[in-house]
Amino acid sequence: MPAADEHVPSRYLGSRLKTRRVCRGCNERAGREIDDRMANYLMIQVPRALADVRSIKHQAKEPHAESEGVVSTTGERVRLTFDPRGMQARRATGEPVREPVEIRYGLDSDLWVRFTAKLALGCAAKLLPDEWPAQPLARAIRDLLWHRPPIDRRFWPDDVPGWPGELDIGHPARQALGDRRHLVGFTAPADSDGSTAAVGVLFGGQIVCGLPLPGVPCPGSGRIWVIDSRTSSPPTVEDYDAAIERLLRARGWSEQKIDALRLP
Repeated sequence: MPAADEHVPSRYLGSRLKTRRVCRGCNERAGREIDDRMANYLMIQVPRALADVRSIKHQAKEPHAESEGVVSTTGERVRLTFDPRGMQARRATGEPVREPVEIRYGLDSDLWVRFTAKLALGCAAKLLPDEWPAQPLARAIRDLLWHRPPIDRRFWPDDVPGWPGELDIGHPARQALGDRRHLVGFTAPADSDGSTAAVGVLFGGQIVCGLPLPGVPCPGSGRIWVIDSRTSSPPTVEDYDAAIERLLRARGWSEQKIDALRLP
């Protein structure tokens, strides 16, 4: 099949990291069934707007997202606008809202599983040997990607995580990445039992997803890329711990403060 450029994690998230180990038909199908739908979720639109992620075609347009919310105390419907300056809530008259406002971020759990599988395959295509796509685990991930149940219990006996999470504000990765960087790749916990995980920490930790990959070798604390949506050059592969420490030093953190933040 003809090859196509697949962005990791995705182009609409501001990524310029690409792999060519994807056939054109699969790339186009994943774009329709996964990327286009994910891009329409407010949960993605809001941090994307706040991080000022714009394509080359839309440099003149300020990124923004709009939605409806309700005033917590009265239930009054108001209009919300998110842009790089933050959030604004206004009534139909245009009057600013000062009270607390609630908003719903719906997200299809099945779609999130598929997005995570797509991320895992993108990382594997860049980091693992050419023969890896023929392995049973790779086939199991492709079944997740194309939603071909049942889930392979040899690899995920306790089901597959289907919802995104968020890093705590004090987490080292969130402190290091800021608002505009993504971290994608493999991680290997210090107490690893041989189960590497493919992870995406998007928009500096506001959205986090992961998929356990039992038996996938991962030297050090993991092989990852730090992707800045404002730079045009692809990043280089780094060890997870080394990358986080490098970014914290660049932000002026002392060695003592880095040691205090480092996860066990």
